[in-house]
Amino acid sequence: MAIALANPLSIMRPSPNQVWRVWLRHAIAWKRFYRTSILLNFFEPITGLVGLGFGLGSYVHLIDGVRFIQFIGPGLVAVTAMNATSFDSLFATYNFLHENRVYPSMITSPVSVDDLTVGTLLWQATRAMIYGGTFLAIITAFQLVHSWWAILAIPVLALTGIMFAAPAMAFAATARIFEQMFYYITLLITPMFTFSGIFFPPSRLPHGVQVAIWFTPLYHVANLIRSLVLGRVHANLFVDVLWMLVFTALMLLLPANRIRKKLMV
Repeated sequence: MAIALANPLSIMRPSPNQVWRVWLRHAIAWKRFYRTSILLNFFEPITGLVGLGFGLGSYVHLIDGVRFIQFIGPGLVAVTAMNATSFDSLFATYNFLHENRVYPSMITSPVSVDDLTVGTLLWQATRAMIYGGTFLAIITAFQLVHSWWAILAIPVLALTGIMFAAPAMAFAATARIFEQMFYYITLLITPMFTFSGIFFPPSRLPHGVQVAIWFTPLYHVANLIRSLVLGRVHANLFVDVLWMLVFTALMLLLPANRIRKKLMV
């Protein structure tokens, strides 16, 4: 079966009914292993919150006027959403295309490449809200949430899920061998985790490094969620929202095209 390669700038035309079916397929599959998934996605940020927040935090003075654990807690909410969507999108897309061949099977049904792409992205938005929202509840239990503005972190997490899932899906669809997935993690995810303002403000780094950090997706997510959790709401946050919307819109052009190209036979 031949699949025509669409213009990468073309507008996707998914069917709402088929998108819902794809989303439901992912949700049903997740229910089978959610306990293991939750353990893996929460172990690292909880360890960081407790170990660094209370351990290193006892040696660190106030950061931006708040305790160290109050500074990193919201940042780890952003990290949880990033990890939950990036890793799942990366490895699941590769497996669905190469190993268990889920995607080639799906497009033999009325489901199109656009349907499976949009349905998967919406599922990743759901995952980001589940995992990020749960970690938000955890830091609330630690009394690190100081404003009702924190409720708005939930839609931010949904956008975060799509924003990180789209490039991960596109990369996985481009990869030729499984080991190439680790380039994405090592060269993109790990540097963002380290330098995007999760554990310290980038303001004391060299100016060129600060500029580079500003362009990373995780920086804007962490800044938004931290501001909402601490009740520091101001007009400059609209810049973060706008940046995330533009970046996400650009990334949405990638996965359907790359998957469509991979499925050409």
